[in-house]
Amino acid sequence: MNATIVEPEASSIQRFQDLVAKEPLHGVNFDWRCQTFQKYDKSEEAMGDKFHIIACMGSLYYLGDLNEVLKNLYSRLEDGGILLLGVAQGGIGFGKLVQYLQTKLDNGACAERYSSWEVQDACKNLNMAVSQTYIIEAYLDISMCLDKPPDQLSQDALAMLDFITYREDFVRRAPPDLLGEVLRFLGSECTERGPAGEFLLDESTALLVIRREG
Repeated sequence: MNATIVEPEASSIQRFQDLVAKEPLHGVNFDWRCQTFQKYDKSEEAMGDKFHIIACMGSLYYLGDLNEVLKNLYSRLEDGGILLLGVAQGGIGFGKLVQYLQTKLDNGACAERYSSWEVQDACKNLNMAVSQTYIIEAYLDISMCLDKPPDQLSQDALAMLDFITYREDFVRRAPPDLLGEVLRFLGSECTERGPAGEFLLDESTALLVIRREG
């Protein structure tokens, strides 16, 4: 069995290698590629590469145009192969925020973010049937982002808002009206209150399973 790992962040590759060293997978040969998918895709070594399983978990956003990426990944499957896509669950929590921000922020990094709804629509348009969908539940306590006025937020809260909105220095750079609107939407439409009154953001992942018919 051969496993090709494509990951541009060296520290992430190292963590994966450390895990493999602790719990060896006998009979599996690893090909570690510390590079972006785009660079791997254009390399000579990748020409004609086919796989039985391709897993793209939380990284589909970084690979470029959604339709083109889906077609590319699907074309790299062997007959009977499986494509696993992990993206934010649409219509709730973080997935709902992603859809909302598409209408509020300028075209930039956030424009590449999408939820399971957009991915499922794209798969349907490309005649790539999603055979199964699994939900991996997860919640993030974002109370620190909402329990104080923006000018009193901690550095951790500011960093969390940068992560959530996919914008650097979001609180400082956003127009006051837009900042207030986004924070209100985040607190009232995207979160639920926990037992201690904390604001919990549902950041569940939808795992979409696509099979290539032989």
